[in-house]
Amino acid sequence: MPQHIHCTVENCYYWDTGNYCLAKEILVTTDPEASSTPERVDATNMMEVASEIGSTSARSCMATCCKTFHDKNRSSSPPVPKLSRAEVTQSAQKS
Repeated sequence: MPQHIHCTVENCYYWDTGNYCLAKEILVTTDPEASSTPERVDATNMMEVASEIGSTSARSCMATCCKTFHDKNRSSSPPVPKLSRAEVTQSAQKS
């Protein structure tokens, strides 16, 4: 099933006009887990990190964090592939 991720963080590498997230996959966890997980493992090994973290619980959306964020001005390579806007549009048309 296609998913449509909306994001308003315009300095993220994956952000696109209209507040779309073009990351092929994302990792969302709780703030305490995000704080204890160094930035170097944010989205590079998502399956491994998600397995290591396991299930977490949050009381509200204010206690969650997207670990896929990658500052578009950072010189290092982004951690996960970026979808094209065409791929997102095609996905939306299928749903």
